[in-house]
Amino acid sequence: MKQPRCFVSAIILLAIFLFGPSSPTYACSCVQWTACEAFGRSDAVFIAQVLDGTEPVRDNSVAGEVRLLVEESFKGVKGTEIAILVHSMKNTSCGAYGLTRNGRYLIYAYERDGRLHVGPCSPTRTLDSAAEDLRFLRSLPAVGTGGRVYGTVTVSYSPRDHAGLPSIPIKLSRETGAKFETTTNHEGGFEFLNLPPGKYWIEVVLSEHYEVYSPKREIVVGDRGCASTHYGASFKGTITGKVVDVNDRPARVSLSLYSVNAKREMPENYSNRDEAGKFTVDNVAPGSYLLGLELPQPRKKPGGKAEDETAKQEFWFYPGVTDREKAAVITIGLSQTVPEIKFQLPPQHTVQTISGIVVTPEGLPVDKIEVSLVAEPIEKQDTLPLESYHRETTTTDENGHFTLSGFKGIKYQLTAQTRVIPGQANRTEMKRAVPLAIKLEDDITDLKIVLGKPTADGEKAPAKAKPQ
Repeated sequence: MKQPRCFVSAIILLAIFLFGPSSPTYACSCVQWTACEAFGRSDAVFIAQVLDGTEPVRDNSVAGEVRLLVEESFKGVKGTEIAILVHSMKNTSCGAYGLTRNGRYLIYAYERDGRLHVGPCSPTRTLDSAAEDLRFLRSLPAVGTGGRVYGTVTVSYSPRDHAGLPSIPIKLSRETGAKFETTTNHEGGFEFLNLPPGKYWIEVVLSEHYEVYSPKREIVVGDRGCASTHYGASFKGTITGKVVDVNDRPARVSLSLYSVNAKREMPENYSNRDEAGKFTVDNVAPGSYLLGLELPQPRKKPGGKAEDETAKQEFWFYPGVTDREKAAVITIGLSQTVPEIKFQLPPQHTVQTISGIVVTPEGLPVDKIEVSLVAEPIEKQDTLPLESYHRETTTTDENGHFTLSGFKGIKYQLTAQTRVIPGQANRTEMKRAVPLAIKLEDDITDLKIVLGKPTADGEKAPAKAKPQ
């Protein structure tokens, strides 16, 4: 059975890295181990009954130093009684963790400083939920058989479409200098068998057309256990360009890439963007695409109806059309870059700017202030915005100046705040201005925002905003 692994910041980070929680009751963020992997990563695996513990947790559960009556050992334990350290992880998303008195468990423990440890990020589980694990454990080969390393190499064609990469070289090297090599099968899978226990480096060797995070990784192989690693590769195709309005002003808008052959308009990829309107779509698979964005539809108001409940999904495609058949087809090959596409927004969505200065109550300009322009929800707008959620953020320069952009006719909240107080960088109080309600009809220049006194988070501070 696959066991969840847990990522929690805590003292026993090693345990969290190695193991996942024993029960879905705990709200940890977890990944998965198989029984074979859990066995290989554990220093001790055994069946035991809980006698007592030094730290009451909840109900009849205990943590701290817990005494166990050993019934059957598969690895790392001798004798009939043992004491282990159970980490309750109280006051974390995984806590409070404990073992139930008189409960019978399959224990997966790791050794540190001469003691065995278990925590919420351990595959330890009640015996009545460990049938699949026990099938594996009770069919283990002889000691000294060696371990297994396995995994897959896949490539992403879209967020929903992945495929195995065949005939990809996989290299495995041991600390002692021993080297092994294999290639992926037709489904992208690979494995190494009967490996001596120890630390290894595994590396995937991809062509120049692919990229992958951390191609060379360290893994530890335990005798009769497993270790796995999975490589998710991406293509190197790239589409770049700039988004502008009808007046050629840059706009910070996210674009989507749609497959020409798709039956539905489901994005294959999304663009990264910056304040200069420049965009990049990375990791594009070879193929033919349309570049565009989905136009927002009226939302139903609470207890009411939308303006047009029969309105269909609408899109705006490059080079400035709503008709899919008239959209420009962008064809991209392996590792190809399609440069400098100029994507013009619908003419009714024009860019307006807000510029100004942030000062102290004494009139001194303040740098490094975070200034944000956040669009009000659609249901509060008089005009449908281009995006259902729009937020622009910048920081003031050394002279306290800032510039932000939004869209004509849209209602926004303008905020300014910082945790750094001039001359008192070690202070943690927040300095802020009360949000200003703004409806952009024209460019706004020379806006002055006066910060109030430092306040605790959640408190409002007085502020002024006015043209200079």
